[in-house]
Amino acid sequence: MRLLIAGGIVLLVGGAEPAGAATMAEIGDAGDLPGIAQTSAGMQPFGTPLDSITGTIASASDQDMFEIFINDPATFSASTNNSGTNLTVDDDTMLFLLDASGRGVLGNDDADVTSFKSTIPIGSLTGASGVYFIAVSIFANTPISSGGEIFDLAALVPGAAVGPNGPGGGSPITGWDLFPDPSQTGPYRIDLTGATFVPEPSTVALTALGLAALAWRRRLHHS
Repeated sequence: MRLLIAGGIVLLVGGAEPAGAATMAEIGDAGDLPGIAQTSAGMQPFGTPLDSITGTIASASDQDMFEIFINDPATFSASTNNSGTNLTVDDDTMLFLLDASGRGVLGNDDADVTSFKSTIPIGSLTGASGVYFIAVSIFANTPISSGGEIFDLAALVPGAAVGPNGPGGGSPITGWDLFPDPSQTGPYRIDLTGATFVPEPSTVALTALGLAALAWRRRLHHS
């Protein structure tokens, strides 16, 4: 048990001192649903800040989704409003954040009134830390559930992120409503704050074991 306690302490301390921030690059073609999304798990040590995701919109029907870990919701942001995003025609992206169950959390169409690129600003997320999915698409390809559109496209406000206010906002994503206007392809970069690489399941289990061991030790100390 002492070894378990020591291991738990080392793991917890190690998690408190993350490595330098890193970028996650799309491998092949990232899926567009939670079950086939590209995960960041195992790409970097637990706690490593994830500062950007790079990829390519390959066709007018291509949406990319990535599994990330939001460790600090208060400082979380996501933006394609940068030089790394360079789509043909209008350079018009959309960003959508979904929770671990695939339900919509936040969406944005335009970063501001002068840019067609998209941004979920700092301070928009009020949920807890944990696993989320970030998806990027071109205008106006939007996520849908069994109840319909998760986000009301007409209600998306430049410079702000809105919640899942569409008729299907209460249900998990099942697909995408494809209405590319216009058709666009090209590279994108999603800049992130408040996010890290997803911990591997084994890391989560070891962390839980370490916490349990520490709790057991405290009970012995106070008994």
